[in-house]
Amino acid sequence: MFISDYIPDEFVDILYVDPDVICINPFNETIDEINKELILRKLLIGVRTEHLRNDQNNEMFERLSVDNKYFNAGVMLINLKLWKGNDFKIKLLKKSKLIEDKIKFWDQDVMNSQINGEYLEIPQQLNQHPFEFPGSVVYYQKNTIFLHYSGKNKPWTKKGFPESNSIFYKDFYKDLFGKDFKISRFKK
Repeated sequence: MFISDYIPDEFVDILYVDPDVICINPFNETIDEINKELILRKLLIGVRTEHLRNDQNNEMFERLSVDNKYFNAGVMLINLKLWKGNDFKIKLLKKSKLIEDKIKFWDQDVMNSQINGEYLEIPQQLNQHPFEFPGSVVYYQKNTIFLHYSGKNKPWTKKGFPESNSIFYKDFYKDLFGKDFKISRFKK
């Protein structure tokens, strides 16, 4: 919500990535095309839809006053010029006060409630979740730009560590620190 407070005015667009997202393949060309589309369509953000309204999730849509689709905020392409020009931070702060007793996923719920489906849909490869194609490491290597370890079973936890798609996290860890990532069974 406060991104406009920290990014200088000369930046017109930014790519926001959650800390539980890793980059598997190059992204520059794809991101450039999406940023052009955001400007052309005068849209605030490019994100991936996580839920379409149905009988199972209707409560969430009602609670947040969202019409038909709800996005995941783990990877966002932001038209920062429009964000700042429309005082979007102020709008989000007002919305958060209005729905504060209904919020479960803070920034994500508030943004969904405020934007209400008026966003550019980004390709799945830019915000791919490991549970969508479980066990398919080859699929992710070929078809994923950003792998988003959303949910509870992160690859650095006991439950997420044995998952086949945790291999990407383990490989990045080894590249960065020069050793294998291990989870201790003992509490300190």
